[in-house]
Amino acid sequence: MMMRYQIRPFLRVLFSFSILRRAALVSLVVGSLLNLINQSDSIFQQAPIDWINLYLNFLVPFCVSSFSAAAQNFGDQSAQEPE
Repeated sequence: MMMRYQIRPFLRVLFSFSILRRAALVSLVVGSLLNLINQSDSIFQQAPIDWINLYLNFLVPFCVSSFSAAAQNFGDQSAQEPE
C-alpha cells in the first residue's frame, strides 16, 4: 500500500528539469554512438536508414538515464525524510 502513495513524488523527481537535462545529454552522446555502430552501413554506404532503430537508439538511453537518476534522487530524498 505504501508504494502507491509514492508514485506522484517519484514522478515529480523524474520530470524535474535537472534530471531531464542530464538524461537528454546522455541520450545524445550514447544514442549517437549507438547509431554510429548500429547503422554504419546507412551512414557510410548509403543503405536505407532504419528510422525505428534510430529513434530507439536515443530513446532507450534517455529512459534508462532518467529513471536511474530519479530513483537515486528519490531514494536520497526518502532517506532524509523523518518517518
